[in-house]
Amino acid sequence: MIPKVTYGTDVTGLLKYLFGPGKAEEHVNPHLVAGYDDVALLAPKQRDGGGKWSLGELGARLKAPQIAAGERGVKQYMWQCSLSLPAQEGQLDDATWGRIAGRFVAEMGFTGDAERAGCRWVAVRHGVSANGNDHVHLVVTLATEDGAPVWLRQDKRRSQQVADLLEDEFGLGKWTPGRAGATKRPELSRPEVDRARRSGQASDRELLRRQVRAALAGADSEAAWVARMKGAGLLVAARTASEDPNQVVGYAVALRPAGVGKPTWYAGRSLDADLSLPQVRKRWPEAQRPSAEQWKAADSVESRLRSEDRMAVWRSSASCWRTSPAGWPGWLPARRSGQRWRGPAPSCSLGWRRPPNRRGVAR
Repeated sequence: MIPKVTYGTDVTGLLKYLFGPGKAEEHVNPHLVAGYDDVALLAPKQRDGGGKWSLGELGARLKAPQIAAGERGVKQYMWQCSLSLPAQEGQLDDATWGRIAGRFVAEMGFTGDAERAGCRWVAVRHGVSANGNDHVHLVVTLATEDGAPVWLRQDKRRSQQVADLLEDEFGLGKWTPGRAGATKRPELSRPEVDRARRSGQASDRELLRRQVRAALAGADSEAAWVARMKGAGLLVAARTASEDPNQVVGYAVALRPAGVGKPTWYAGRSLDADLSLPQVRKRWPEAQRPSAEQWKAADSVESRLRSEDRMAVWRSSASCWRTSPAGWPGWLPARRSGQRWRGPAPSCSLGWRRPPNRRGVAR
């Protein structure tokens, strides 16, 4: 995924371009796929005849925080970022682009938090580019809802880091290796490369990276994250402080070996820089840290399933961010032999019940 950031001062002009025919008449069916509010409320209306759009109301909504900022506001207050995929990646649907857009603006820090109001933003999709690249445009007002200006620093570098993160989270191809400012990731060793080539599959390190990220996507606490990794069938080991054997300061994960082989362990930081325990804990800054005993005892429903059932559940868990426009699923559509798993939305933790037996009694 390739991000391209630009800045401007004319929100209405930008919207006219995005909803217009394009430089080479390549814009087809322009529409919103996500935004700071309900898309149905934000979406502009198309005028009768001619195919033109009434963009004044959407433009006014986006510009309102900048007006409230007044003289304090950022001069080039319109932040625009296109997120594009190479033609060989194919096309995504609107729902997936909507979730990617929401995650992108959140990771860029535009959605605010408990101490700071968020920015107004929309994501516009209007078909593939002239070169066949599927893409979406993010338009963000660099002023918060309460009129505070948003001053950026190294946002282009951060956009590359976020793109790198979301490629893993959404299973997209790595088409820009070595991008400047991207997450620092250890290179594969020669034996890892050789094993992956012989097996025709991704390396153990890559598989572990994906599953650890998938566990994070559905966890609302450190303990839940550990339980979800174990529920996926991963081996998880906590590293404790030398002065306090009950204080967890790091971790390692491994795939279960086939037969009597020994597992190969990877520290979290060796999977990716942002998967080290200190970085992961930034997701829950106020939470109490689980002890080593709690890490060892962490369990989930998935870990009590048979191996084939567990992997079916995990596949649905790994696609957690792809099942709901809001980023959390109500129903997780993992199926095996007609079964269906249901989980509560806030944590994506999966409840599971065996199907009825021949007498119609749940087992």
